[in-house]
Amino acid sequence: NSSGSAQCSQCVRGTFSPAQAASTCDTCGLGSYGGSAGLSACSDCSIGFFQASLGGSSCQPCSTGAFMSGHGASSCSLCFAGTFSDASNASSCLRCGAGSFASEAGLRNCSKCQLGTFASGVGTVNCSQCVGGTFASLWGLTLCARCSPGSFQQRAGGVECERCASGSYAGADGAESCDLCAPGRFASAQGSIACSLCPSGTFSTSNGANVSDVCTACDAGTYGTARG
Repeated sequence: NSSGSAQCSQCVRGTFSPAQAASTCDTCGLGSYGGSAGLSACSDCSIGFFQASLGGSSCQPCSTGAFMSGHGASSCSLCFAGTFSDASNASSCLRCGAGSFASEAGLRNCSKCQLGTFASGVGTVNCSQCVGGTFASLWGLTLCARCSPGSFQQRAGGVECERCASGSYAGADGAESCDLCAPGRFASAQGSIACSLCPSGTFSTSNGANVSDVCTACDAGTYGTARG
């Protein structure tokens, strides 16, 4: 023969009973928990936490690289590309700083821009290549430097600039190529910012001359008063 209960039992952790005269306890749902016995309701997981199972007695913190900005979550969201989270139970992700990037979702930190690239703004997904005439010789740069006069960089993504070859020059910064010395001029050294003039009484018809020997003396019966 069965007999009635001598006393009521408390609902165990992870369960609850919302009404009187209950014969069973209900299980806490996803995104909620029952942290103690004898509850009439379960609590929603706090911001930055989640519960992916039924009947949970506590919530788990979001892992690094993830976040949750709302209550009662059953899972956390990955940080978007261009952002990161290096802490657990994050309610939001931080944007990558200038000079760094995050090319995929769910990262715990950002990477520095590689050589030949830069990121001037925050929240960068991929760093940009330096354009011709500029270079980036260090990691994590926010801007590319311009090639100095006498040097050039013709390709994008340059790590350093090249000196102009003898017989050519670059008179301004940011050059993508060097100009050949015009007739009547020469540049014997690499990295020239200007070409030298042939001395008075001499001339040259060559483009890109790299030695003064190209300056030929005027023939008898002719003269040249101007240099170059």
